[in-house]
Amino acid sequence: MVKSCNADLEEASVNQLLQIQELEETQLDACKSSDIYKQKMKLVHDTNILRKKFKEGDKVLRYQGRFKFKNGKFKTSWDRPYIVTKVHNFGMIELKEEAISKMFQCNGHLLKLYKEPAPPS
Repeated sequence: MVKSCNADLEEASVNQLLQIQELEETQLDACKSSDIYKQKMKLVHDTNILRKKFKEGDKVLRYQGRFKFKNGKFKTSWDRPYIVTKVHNFGMIELKEEAISKMFQCNGHLLKLYKEPAPPS
């Protein structure tokens, strides 16, 4: 009886070690697949981020971040069209007002391209 119990214990310990090893392997596989998923999602996210590319001569609208009381209900926070005079690599853009020759600098993420309204036909 004792010999049969000892044999069962040895076999049980071997089985337990195999199960632990199997669990570690599945855990490693899960970590690898999780890393692959994260890399793919980062790539998708980075390609879908709005990358605004401006060039000299473009007309742009500038976002007014400060809150101001406005008369109309549907007033937008985008300020008049400006003309891009110079684009820097690090995101800064130099603008010029169309009517006045006042020049200033602005961060590129505060701008969007201005589309001329179509003439009524």
